[in-house]
Amino acid sequence: MTVTKNLNEGGSLTDGDVREMVQKNLQLSEEMHVMMKKMNSFIFWSRVGGFLKLLIIFLPLVLGYIYLTPLLKNALGQYQQILNMNEAVGGATKGVDIKSLPPEIQKLIPKK
Repeated sequence: MTVTKNLNEGGSLTDGDVREMVQKNLQLSEEMHVMMKKMNSFIFWSRVGGFLKLLIIFLPLVLGYIYLTPLLKNALGQYQQILNMNEAVGGATKGVDIKSLPPEIQKLIPKK
């Protein structure tokens, strides 16, 4: 560092010293510019990746809600019909004496 040495000793700056400082400043500015471009690129791709993560999480949820709602309504309707039939059959068998049925059928009837 001849420039700082000259200034510390009370010397004056020459054109060569100023030119050297400007060249060094230009070199450092170019390095900083390259680093800033890399940082901006990193930030951009981080944002794109974050958006894609959210899309991967929420898109199946939204599509599932849209497409599965009618299917679930249909399935729940069929399940309700089965429950209604089971209640009707259960109500009809309340007056039947289970012990009077054959043993094979008694094994099929769940015990409460």
